[in-house]
Amino acid sequence: MAQREQDDTRVLFDLPCLPRAKNISLALKIKHNAELRLPGPGAGAFACLTGLELEFLRLNDGGADLGDLVSSRCPQLERLRLLSVSGLTELSIRAGKLLQLDLAILPDLELLSLVASKLRVLHLLVCFGAGGTTLSVQAPMLEEVGWFGDCPEDMRFDAMQNLQKLVVGGSSLARFGLIIARVMQNFLKLQIALPRDVICHNRLMEEIKIPHHLVLELQIDPNGHTFGSSVASLLRRCNNITTLKCSMLQIDVNLCSAGCLCDEPASWKDEKVCFNSLEKLVFNGFMGTGCEMDFLIFVTGRSKALKAVSVAFCEVADLIKDIEEIRKEIVSSVPAGCSVQFS
Repeated sequence: MAQREQDDTRVLFDLPCLPRAKNISLALKIKHNAELRLPGPGAGAFACLTGLELEFLRLNDGGADLGDLVSSRCPQLERLRLLSVSGLTELSIRAGKLLQLDLAILPDLELLSLVASKLRVLHLLVCFGAGGTTLSVQAPMLEEVGWFGDCPEDMRFDAMQNLQKLVVGGSSLARFGLIIARVMQNFLKLQIALPRDVICHNRLMEEIKIPHHLVLELQIDPNGHTFGSSVASLLRRCNNITTLKCSMLQIDVNLCSAGCLCDEPASWKDEKVCFNSLEKLVFNGFMGTGCEMDFLIFVTGRSKALKAVSVAFCEVADLIKDIEEIRKEIVSSVPAGCSVQFS
């Protein structure tokens, strides 16, 4: 790589054309002022490149050269990863062999246009800020989507035919309900992060439209709140699932105050709802806190067809409550004939 210019505000690098390179991984960590200039159209092609990673840098052209490079001069590209790249305002990709696209922390991105006939995995982490307005994805073979952060105003997502896993977190949860409603596969994975301000969170849960799935996996990040009411609100519309998997991402022993709205309405524990199709319940990262027990018993007590319950304790669960007492309470809550395993 050739260094072109250096002053008090930036260090500018040129990326040369590397026609024989199969993988390029580049991270410029020079006081966060490193700029990368990509080779122009006349510089030739990266004919053998299958993997490209760019991290911790700034693009000096708004991203136009990157879109052109990936679309027209990397004919074998299968994996593209961009992490903490600033200066990228528009990214238009047409890549026939691209299999995986990982975009994370692109603070200036306003438009993402993607046409990738073979794409299987798409991860977007904090890629649209206040100026982000347009997302267009055409990826008929897409199987996995991970999205954390804001959603742009204009979303066109033609990629639902083969989707098997959808992980959604942050403020995108409600907007992505529009996409969730169109998923027709049997497996759905959601990450639910309760916001610090939970006043409208139950209403947000109600806005998410859940299609008919057989397996539902929830990754729960309570952020110091009780989560039973919010997640129960979601599950009320999932009474056809056969398998429910819950994983706690973190538990704050010091929960919010008793007057917090996160557990409202308090009547959620007594609601007459049945999960008649549920046969298997898996709970990972279990600590035995009151809110976890309330939610678990809410599910087991309404699942007459339940055949198996698996509870995996987190490493510090014994510091919260006696594990033997927890086990007895869980076993007593399941229907007759249901097996219970602890680990």
